[in-house]
Amino acid sequence: MDCENEKFVEWISYGISDECKECKILPICMGGCPVLRRKEKKACSAVKYNYQKLLQLVNEWSKKEYEK
Repeated sequence: MDCENEKFVEWISYGISDECKECKILPICMGGCPVLRRKEKKACSAVKYNYQKLLQLVNEWSKKEYEK
């Protein structure tokens, strides 16, 4: 395996915490920032705390776009 592939494999070979595995937005954030996770710091995205408002805004925007 060449150096670039080894770095890629190392980069993607991090575990997802049990807390993340139970989170309903895991499919959206994929566990947050890999750098923070590798440093074993909480990597929650702002989406976790604002997803309801975000979905509401996307819904409103899509309705406006559909009506055009």
